[in-house]
Amino acid sequence: DNFVVKNYTSSGSCGISILNADNLNSTLYFGNASDAKHAEVVWSDASNLFLIGTSNAGASIKFRTANQSDAVLINSSGKVGIGTDWPQEELTIRSSTPALMLRDTDQERSYTQVSNANQDMYFSANGTSAHANFIFRSGNAGSFLERLRIDSSGDMGLGTNTIENFGGGHV
Repeated sequence: DNFVVKNYTSSGSCGISILNADNLNSTLYFGNASDAKHAEVVWSDASNLFLIGTSNAGASIKFRTANQSDAVLINSSGKVGIGTDWPQEELTIRSSTPALMLRDTDQERSYTQVSNANQDMYFSANGTSAHANFIFRSGNAGSFLERLRIDSSGDMGLGTNTIENFGGGHV
């Protein structure tokens, strides 16, 4: 390292500050001898925005966790990969049992989850005080119609709000 900031005392913190006038950007650039700007870290006071970016075509941004393990990658197309360097869709999650969970903040133990294990796809709905329902809707311009409901007992309503019992959920 050619530039090192150290503090050998235990009585204070150590750091580098980039300060600018109000409503202007404070920027740290990364580059090389032939191109002074490949990547940047910017604080925009006027926009109230913290930015991390690249300037090179095809460049990606990667976040790492403990032991320099790759955690999240954003590629040059804006696709996000969790557990992968090659996201194929807007969000790609790769692990031995990948899952996407949505939690409800006003019902702490309530959540929905989409997961995959052993080539099977699971849709899970967990209610706070009872088994949750599966409700499938379609919409147009923000107006939704219920198309299918599987209630907490396994009974189903198809194209109607009336739940039918098909002999223990069998159709």
